[in-house]
Amino acid sequence: MSAIATARLPRALVQRHPLLVFVGLTFALPIILPIFRFPPPSGPYAIGTLTYHWVDADRPEIFRANPQARRELMVQIWYPAMGAQSAPRAPYMADADAVMAAFGRIHAKPAFIFGHFTYVTTNTISSAPLDKYKNQVRFHIIF
Repeated sequence: MSAIATARLPRALVQRHPLLVFVGLTFALPIILPIFRFPPPSGPYAIGTLTYHWVDADRPEIFRANPQARRELMVQIWYPAMGAQSAPRAPYMADADAVMAAFGRIHAKPAFIFGHFTYVTTNTISSAPLDKYKNQVRFHIIF
C-alpha cells in the first residue's frame, strides 16, 4: 500500500462508517484518557476543604489592562473534618471546563482532551464541619 493510500484510509473509514468510528472512539477514549482517582487518606480524619475568592478593593491590579480591576486571590484550605463516607466529594478543580479550555488553548490542543478533569474528584468534603472533638488533639496551621 502506498503512502497516499495509507493517508486516505482514515478519511475513507470515517466517511463510509461514521457509526463504527464513533463507537470505537467511545470505547477508546476512556482507556486513553482515564478519569483517575486519588488514593484514600491514611490518617484517622476525614478531610474538609474551603475555597475563598478574595478581592482587595484598595489595591489596583497592575497586570491587567482594565484600570478598574482590583487584586484577586484564590485561597484553598484543607483541615481535619467530620464527614460521612456518603458525603459528596469536592471536585479536583473548580471550574474545570473553563480552566481546561484555557489549558488547551495555551498548549495548542483540542479542549476535549482535557475534558475528563471535570469528572475527577478528591477525597475532600467541601465545607465539612471541623472535627474538633476527635481525640482532643490540637491542630497546627502550616503556611
